Amino acid sequence: MVSIGCGRDDASKPDNRPVIVATIFPLRSIVGQLAGDWADVELLMPPGSSPHDFEPQPAQMEPLSRADLLVAVGLNLDGWAERAAQQVARKDLRVIRMTGSTPAEVTRSLARNPHLWMDPAFTKDFVGTLGDALGGQYPAHADDIRTRTRAMQQELATMDADFRRQLSAVPVKDFVAYHNAYDPLAMRYGLRAVAHLTQIELAPGGEVSPQDLVAALDAIRLHRLHVVYIEPQYPPRAAEILREEAGVKVLSLDDLGGPSIPGYDSYQAMLKSDVKVLVEGQSIQP
Repeated sequence: MVSIGCGRDDASKPDNRPVIVATIFPLRSIVGQLAGDWADVELLMPPGSSPHDFEPQPAQMEPLSRADLLVAVGLNLDGWAERAAQQVARKDLRVIRMTGSTPAEVTRSLARNPHLWMDPAFTKDFVGTLGDALGGQYPAHADDIRTRTRAMQQELATMDADFRRQLSAVPVKDFVAYHNAYDPLAMRYGLRAVAHLTQIELAPGGEVSPQDLVAALDAIRLHRLHVVYIEPQYPPRAAEILREEAGVKVLSLDDLGGPSIPGYDSYQAMLKSDVKVLVEGQSIQP
């Protein structure tokens, strides 16, 4: 079950358009596609930021005071939004958490990894649950939401099959990523993260410790890897050191995207772009 609070259909806003807020861009993209143009779907965390260390300013949380729904990831990835909601949101704000629909076996196998949007097969199921919640919240739009939900689920099913075909064919299955955002995708498609450059929950700003850098270098050498993946939200210096020390190629993955980032301007486009990069990187052999 998705984790929700109580709520109601409210047309009290000046333009009579409901306000739905999402914490990160992938969720905002999903909600916007399910809702269509009858709702204002607003993003709390600006593109280029990381939810792991985001410190919101009061103005950035203002949409919560007008919102009917908050769509969040959960598992404290974006706990800053729910903490802000306790101060500024309406008492009847409804909260839908992606990880509230996580099967127990998925949670255990990923050690409570919150980056489940990186798995399109899991997201397909979440989209169904989210569509049901939106239809219940806004019954006047339930038929349209249902149609959009089915269309997105079909698109994600097609993407899942395509990703499985592409990634099953790559010769290199092990990889080194900046942090554990890609573990859900790797588990789904038979890849394996053998090292992360940072333990993001313990490293403010995504800093890479000397110990983690050495561990990544050891993993690169042990598994004879020729690529390391960075992310645009974090500094590239650690990867540059690995390039100098091990001769690896540095490629960029982005698990957050943004509305004005080419190739990453929707949830689906973001996943397709990341898989394209992974296919390139995992095809590099000695």
